Amino acid sequence: MQRRHLALVLAYVMILILIVSGIIFCVKRSGIAIRRIAHAFHLDKIMGMSDRMIASRHIRKATRYMRGGDFKRAKAHLQRALKLDPKNYVAYRFLIILYIREDNQRDLNAILQRAESALPKSQASYLYTEVGDYYAYQGVPRLPLAERYYERAIQLDPNNATALNNYGYTLADNGRQLNKAEKLIKKAVELEKNNAAFIDSMGWVYYKQGRYDEALKWLKKAVKLEPNDAELRYHLGMVYIALNRLEEARAQLEKAIRLNPNHIGAQRALNEMEQLKKHQRRLRPHEMAYHKTKCNPTVGLLLALIES
Repeated sequence: MQRRHLALVLAYVMILILIVSGIIFCVKRSGIAIRRIAHAFHLDKIMGMSDRMIASRHIRKATRYMRGGDFKRAKAHLQRALKLDPKNYVAYRFLIILYIREDNQRDLNAILQRAESALPKSQASYLYTEVGDYYAYQGVPRLPLAERYYERAIQLDPNNATALNNYGYTLADNGRQLNKAEKLIKKAVELEKNNAAFIDSMGWVYYKQGRYDEALKWLKKAVKLEPNDAELRYHLGMVYIALNRLEEARAQLEKAIRLNPNHIGAQRALNEMEQLKKHQRRLRPHEMAYHKTKCNPTVGLLLALIES
């Protein structure tokens, strides 16, 4: 019995070997790759979905570590997420934030270049835009860096309206390359005609160029679209000052402060108006004339407006 059982087992083993050998021979003979077989059963898609799910878990862990201030572990999980899912936009975005926080230009530029290779141009362009925004407005402005990242964003996607507007506004707000700023913002407005922020930027660049009537037209339109935006009210108030329409200027600046009690620009403008008005009352007519010729041009303008 034992010999018969052993012979039966050996027979089964031989049959199995023959079957496996036949399969291997057929695969080689027909040129079918194992990957193609997997593809036929959609195994590659299943594996891809699994990788993306695991990547999402790493991102959730990274988010928790970021909230807890453990940025080293957060970076490690984000890097693992990108290894599993090289097209994960959120992982790129969070890593960029961490590298900016460290002021790590080398790794920041490396991850941006990696994003360029992996993501659609429009997404990579938006990442560059966000980096430009950070260097333009967060902490101590670093305008050359901001301009560099905005330029790359527009190279990747010439129709990135946000990059066009933000770059143009940054130039205008700092009194730099006003003609270029105007062209950038014009294109942004052409792309998004009813975007209040872009319309405001158009008005602001005209204000910076001294084209106050044009600025007024654009800024009134912006405020009509977004009446509860403190920055837009502030810009409109500054144009009214330039046009010697002080009561309207005061009304807009006060609205800006009601909307945002911490709006420094509006507070400063109102304080200067009050101080100059008091100072004007103390000056005799011949002193006023002298003061207006010697003082800072902006102060002189306000004095003239208050006196009128």
